[in-house]
Amino acid sequence: MKTKHMFSVENGKIIYHDRERLITEMKKYKEAWITVSDEKPTRSNQQNSYYWGVVNKMISDETGYTAQEVHQILLCKCLG
Repeated sequence: MKTKHMFSVENGKIIYHDRERLITEMKKYKEAWITVSDEKPTRSNQQNSYYWGVVNKMISDETGYTAQEVHQILLCKCLG
């Protein structure tokens, strides 16, 4: 069984975002591997459909830009 747990490091200390769930999961195993990565969450298909079909479409309809142009503008505004 594979589960994911998110943590961050603040001032050199590890901060678990759901410590109780992590402890509960770890107690299920006698032995387990822990893999650490900088993986970032991706949008689900449902979230992606909403983004393109509702958010971008509404802005596109209002501004006259295409959905792809709106996407590029939002990328620049949000990600710099």
